Amino acid sequence: MRIIDLIEEKLAEYKEHFNKIEEHFNKENENFKALMRTDHDTIGKVLKCHLILENYLTNYLAFKFKGVDLNNSRLTFAQKISLLPNSDLRVAFIREGIIELNSIRNKYSHNLSYQVPFGHFNRMLEVLKISRKGIMYDNPINIIEDFTTVACTFLIVNPEEIDLLFQEVFE
Repeated sequence: MRIIDLIEEKLAEYKEHFNKIEEHFNKENENFKALMRTDHDTIGKVLKCHLILENYLTNYLAFKFKGVDLNNSRLTFAQKISLLPNSDLRVAFIREGIIELNSIRNKYSHNLSYQVPFGHFNRMLEVLKISRKGIMYDNPINIIEDFTTVACTFLIVNPEEIDLLFQEVFE
């Protein structure tokens, strides 16, 4: 006998529970609709910055670890951060800010209505105070977007000639 042939019989057995099931479904449906109404601009910008930064991070690591297939190694973002060499001062300068951005992104993954408190940007702001002198931030998203720009710039894989120039500057 096929399962589909039992549907009517099973529905009749559970008919007395339909109100409870429907009540639970309606509650969950309201939760779902509330999540769908959540401001997606903030979440979208955080995720976008995280994804862009991960792209640059992966390219940087692929350059540093030639011969390793990072795309198929399925490393987490945190694992990629741990592979960043301390010997590259450009990368050391942005590392803690990258960790901070990842932490913020993770908070959104566990709570879609998360609101980033302004005090959660200390490491990113340390980088921005040097790289974006004189800019005062009053919006958390501007901090995240500007930090992402700076971090990606520092993770750019340069031709050897330019890379040597950067090494001289940061030694």
